[in-house]
This record gives sequence, C-alpha cells and structure tokens, in this order.
Amino acid sequence: MSESRQTHVTLHDIDPQALEQLVQYAYTAEIVVGEGNVQTLLPAASLLQLNGVRDACCKFLLSQLDPSNCLGIRGFADTHSCSDLLKSAHKYVLQHFVEVSKTEEFMLLPLKQKPHHLTEGFISNTRLTL
Repeated sequence: MSESRQTHVTLHDIDPQALEQLVQYAYTAEIVVGEGNVQTLLPAASLLQLNGVRDACCKFLLSQLDPSNCLGIRGFADTHSCSDLLKSAHKYVLQHFVEVSKTEEFMLLPLKQKPHHLTEGFISNTRLTL
C-alpha cells in the first residue's frame, strides 16, 4: 500500500468523533456504545476492521429493537453487512408485524418494499379462513 510510505493518510467517509473513540478504544480496549454514537461508530469500526466494536454496536442495536425502529435497524444492518443483526431484525418484524405495520417507519416505507421484505414470511405462514 502506498499509505505505508506516507506521513499523512486521509480517511474518507469516517466520522471524526467516531475515529477519536476508536483510537481511544485501541489504547484502552473500552468503548461506550449508545444512541448518540452507534450510527457513526459501526461504519467506522467496520471500515477499520475493529470487529469487537462492530459486534458491540450490533449487540446494542439488537437490544434496542422495538416496533417503531426495527425497520430502520434492519435497513442499517443490511447496509453495513451485519448479517446476524439483519436476521434478528427481520425476525422481529415478522413476529411483531401488526404493531410494526402501525408505525410511521412502516408507513414511510416505499410500497414496493413492503411485500417483498416484510410480508413475505408473514403471509406465507398465515392461513386465511373465510
């Protein structure tokens, strides 16, 4: 890599505060993940291949799942290739579909995404009796 011979390296697409936290993590092996930093910390940790921080972010997001945010967390997990979190969030959506379908997050979801991503497993597992 040409960066190994340079005195300065520019990191694109990384939040400065997240980078600062990750540098501190490198020295202390401690990090606090919360609502205020998880959305910048996870992509930065992924970019720098800090899997411990990435896992901590996914664990935090998993603990925060509720009907009002599970679709957003599912999309975030998909964007950042967090496959376990993606599966868990998708399962949560299917298990709580009635509540999820009443949320603003669901209402704002483009119509073409609703059947494919959400109702797929729900409808195929439900019998309709008339």
